[in-house]
Amino acid sequence: MIKRLLTMACAAVFALAGRAQSLSATVEGITYTVEEGAQTATVSQAYVGLTTANILGTVEIEGTAYPVAAIGNGAFMDCMSLESVTLPQGLRDIGESAFQNCASLASIAVPEGVMAIGSYAFSACTSLASVTLPEGLESLGVGAFTACRALPGITLPSTLASIGGAAFMECSALESIAWPSSLATVSGDAFNGCILLADVTLPDGVTAIGDYAFSRCQSLAAITLPSTLESIGASAFYEAPLADITCRAAVPPVLDDQSFDREHYMEAALHVPAGAEPAYRAANGWMNFFDKATVDGILYVVNPDTRTASVMDGTSAAGSFVLPATVEYEGEDYAVTSIGEYAFYSCMGLTSIAIPEGVTSIGFGAFGYCRFLESVTLPSTLAEIGVAGFGGCISLRDIHWPEGLQRIGDSAFEECTSLESVTLPAGLVEIGEYAFCACESLQEIILPAGLQSIGAGAFEECSMLASIALPEGLQYLGEGAFAYCESIESIVVPQGMAAFGAYAFEGCMSLSSVTLPEGLQAIPEGAFCETGLESIDLPESVTAIEFYAFAECASLRSIALPAALQEVGSMAFAETPLADVYSYAATPPAIEADTFDEAVYAEAALHVPSDVVDAYRAAEGWEQFQHIDGDLPSTGIGSVAVGASFARYADGVVTASGLAEITVHDANGARVLHAADATTLDLNALPCGIYIISIEQGGQRQVLKVAR
Repeated sequence: MIKRLLTMACAAVFALAGRAQSLSATVEGITYTVEEGAQTATVSQAYVGLTTANILGTVEIEGTAYPVAAIGNGAFMDCMSLESVTLPQGLRDIGESAFQNCASLASIAVPEGVMAIGSYAFSACTSLASVTLPEGLESLGVGAFTACRALPGITLPSTLASIGGAAFMECSALESIAWPSSLATVSGDAFNGCILLADVTLPDGVTAIGDYAFSRCQSLAAITLPSTLESIGASAFYEAPLADITCRAAVPPVLDDQSFDREHYMEAALHVPAGAEPAYRAANGWMNFFDKATVDGILYVVNPDTRTASVMDGTSAAGSFVLPATVEYEGEDYAVTSIGEYAFYSCMGLTSIAIPEGVTSIGFGAFGYCRFLESVTLPSTLAEIGVAGFGGCISLRDIHWPEGLQRIGDSAFEECTSLESVTLPAGLVEIGEYAFCACESLQEIILPAGLQSIGAGAFEECSMLASIALPEGLQYLGEGAFAYCESIESIVVPQGMAAFGAYAFEGCMSLSSVTLPEGLQAIPEGAFCETGLESIDLPESVTAIEFYAFAECASLRSIALPAALQEVGSMAFAETPLADVYSYAATPPAIEADTFDEAVYAEAALHVPSDVVDAYRAAEGWEQFQHIDGDLPSTGIGSVAVGASFARYADGVVTASGLAEITVHDANGARVLHAADATTLDLNALPCGIYIISIEQGGQRQVLKVAR
């Protein structure tokens, strides 16, 4: 069965004719190659059993001397016995995986002139204890020295601007780093797992620290962050036992999810520039380093300037817990206004929580995986539930929703497998991605009239959800929003939606009835694949049916394609056993050879307008149909009968002698205007082109063919 992400098999094509010729020579087990037209040689391969490699600075090939400028990708890869390498002056580039897994290599001196070291160039060189990098080096690739477990220190050249992702990851002996002033970025995972790294002072000039950059640095007790720092990525210091953090930036750098661990906030000392403390106290994440109060076992971060408090650690809560509206700290009351990231995460003793009035936000994963939490009361002041706020609360059945709630964050209630019925509040405007994904007991959800957006996968795999009423004001329906809701039987996509997400209703096996709005322009990729559709009316506005849109619809026996349709994508009806295809377009829409199955081309009847049968028989793709019947009404293009004469057309306006029904079609046969009981109809808002106007009055009919 073909699923949402198809694995497409690609045939390899080798262009033998005209292939560029190359020259090569092998000296002492090392192969040098010169590509056609090149003036320099590249080391392309080495004998896997080499123990010593003295790479030539110049190599003679067929009587011509070529300077050696590069070590090619994978040239010495897996030379497990290689102990020493001499790199020549004049070298400019060391390619990807050039010395990867040379487990016996003890040292390397990269000569001046080398500007780039490729990704994984020296990764898994587990005996490499000495590395000399040259001035002039500008680029250090992803994983360049990953798992060089014997390397005790590194001096980075002053010309290096960025350290590639995972460049020194798992360098478990690394204790010292000489940082260059030119450095701007420490990329994600750069020093992840450097377990002996104890003290780091990053130079001014560094603006960004990537995700997991110093995570699992199990000896890292102190970090000094530069004055230029602007952002710190997710989990940058995960499981690093920081006790002392100095940040020289006057403006607090932006923190991502869990840039620092909860233990850092609780135990580490934070030092900031004089006069910057108020800014840090107010900044997301940084505020957690400051004043803290413990009340009834719950840890709060308090802000003396705003007299507010945020729950930092509530994992000791048990039973039915009522969060206080205020907490006392040093004789003063502080209003509880927020619940921080992971504050109650995996709190196994908590069965119900009442959140007080005044709380305006619930942070990332705040109640995630509280597996015995059954009931939640949310305050009217709450505007947003954060990402994964209650995700994985498998016992949660009862939620008291506040009318002021505006947004439910991504994965907020994902895998809340005991939820059965949800009535969302009137003020809600957005449901985030995967918000109720895999709520496998959810049978009913009532959406408010003001809802504007339903994110990707919001109700995916809600297998017991039997019905859903989408509100008329809905503007956005994301990819896979209701995918694999196997019990949904019908759906009405509201008027006003010109598009919705790919695979929105994929795998809805019980879905037999769909109503689509006029104005819809395309049936998205995979939108109704693997559904129980028996029939569907496509709006006249549809111009495209995309890849896999109606694939694997085992009960769909016929389809009517509207007159405005211009293209139908590859495999749009794959494994769908159509018996009748009705195409009303005057010009055959563009299709692919595999838009329909071979059995459909051979056995199904294709019904087309009577005056364009030959066009379909000649059109690419359509010509595969063995049974083409011209039994649909003529398009009228080029052969319009005048009939009675009681109407006229002038200056873009059709005028009838009395009340009449006036219908306008474009040259493709699509209806574009209609008026009942009218004497005039203005066409001036239509694009320039050919139009067919039908006027019916008192049992008579007049047809006009006009150009505007």
